[in-house]
Amino acid sequence: MIFRDNGIRENIMKKWGVLLIIVILMTVGCATVQDTYTAGGQDGYRVECSGNVVGWPGCYDKAKEICGEAGYVILERSDQKSAKKNKDYEFIPESSMIRYLVIKCKM
Repeated sequence: MIFRDNGIRENIMKKWGVLLIIVILMTVGCATVQDTYTAGGQDGYRVECSGNVVGWPGCYDKAKEICGEAGYVILERSDQKSAKKNKDYEFIPESSMIRYLVIKCKM
């Protein structure tokens, strides 16, 4: 008896490939931006680059993209490990980092 594949193997490989891409995109993260106001009442931006892969370079690159050649001033910088609760509401540290900058573009 001859086993005929009929594309089953190819179909399985495509599904695993899509799953792998989804997992990678979920873990990589990217820098996000929110408009905010500085302590002095001026327009500013909160640039968040959380996750294990992006890091501070992702925040700095996004800040450069926002402010262009004029540059920017960092008003606040924060990084901390995220934590979640288990079923008993005890905090369990995760490996993910929460990072953000609050910046003001130079004029």
